[in-house]
Amino acid sequence: MPVLAGKSTATTRSPTPPTSTEPTQNSANRIRDNQRRSRARRKEYILELEEKVRGYEQNGVSASAQIQAAARKVVEENEQLKRDISRLRQENETLYRLLGPSARNGEHDNSVEVGAREIVEKAGVPCVDSAGFKDAQVPAARKKPHRPWNE
Repeated sequence: MPVLAGKSTATTRSPTPPTSTEPTQNSANRIRDNQRRSRARRKEYILELEEKVRGYEQNGVSASAQIQAAARKVVEENEQLKRDISRLRQENETLYRLLGPSARNGEHDNSVEVGAREIVEKAGVPCVDSAGFKDAQVPAARKKPHRPWNE
């Protein structure tokens, strides 16, 4: 074979040909590393989820306690309102008893109104007019004698 200006025509070979176990060994190492990283990621993810669950449980317990406190407050207010209704019914019955049967039937008589005001004042119940003013708060111009509708 002719030699061309200092170049050899022989082909160069790699130092040692790869054995059939090297690709298998590299692949096994890579798979092991991937599995190790995957387990670590899964463990970290599970820890994050467990932390979130603990937080949600804690918030749920807190919210539940708040709801229970609000429910207790509503029950207490309801009981107070029931007591107020009972008291007002008793006061109403007392006034009807003192005013007589004409007050229950809706009959309106000026003498009944004057008598009712006196009875209520003696009972210690503050008098309130239809506008919601107590006697002490009503301006003098608002205090007018009652005029029946048929006059």
